[in-house]
Amino acid sequence: MAANHKGAAAAWRNATMFKVQYATGVRAGELVKLQTCDLLPHPVAPQFGRLAVVRVRWGKRSKGGTYRQCGVQMVLDWAVEALRVYLEDIRPVFPGGPWLWPSERCDGSGRQQPLTTRTYQSAFAERRDSCGLDTNLTPHCLRHSYLTHTAEAGRDAAWRQRQAGHKLASTTSNYIHVGEDHMNREMTAAIADLTARTR
Repeated sequence: MAANHKGAAAAWRNATMFKVQYATGVRAGELVKLQTCDLLPHPVAPQFGRLAVVRVRWGKRSKGGTYRQCGVQMVLDWAVEALRVYLEDIRPVFPGGPWLWPSERCDGSGRQQPLTTRTYQSAFAERRDSCGLDTNLTPHCLRHSYLTHTAEAGRDAAWRQRQAGHKLASTTSNYIHVGEDHMNREMTAAIADLTARTR
């Protein structure tokens, strides 16, 4: 993509950000602070190369605490592919620098700046509104969707808690909004397990 197509590059960047946020469940503030060095390999997913883990270094912190740090596994093939295409074809359009999601602006010294959380939220709202979606949808809904869908896919509670970076399992459970079919399947499985153990 030519450098004079920065509007198209910004739109592609934003679309990739939406996909990566949904595919990792990271918070918007964590997403915008990612640097290219925060993409790492993982032996469990060698097929993803250096895009298997997203390292969060500037996560939400507790009152008076340090920033949360964790590695979030990528598990969705299509999201890894979207990120790969972005890194190869779109990211080079922006000025050099460490940021995974650079803005079009530079500071007074000509250094590239990261996209701000507010700019990202505005881009999300613009896309949401253009699609006619509910105005209550925010980027944080992608986090809820990620945790709900990984629960429905059978990922265990401890894994989901680690992915979300929550200290308490009860916090993670507040993010999960499974459908009635899923709850019925879980109840049937729990009853079958209990019945098998009591024989």
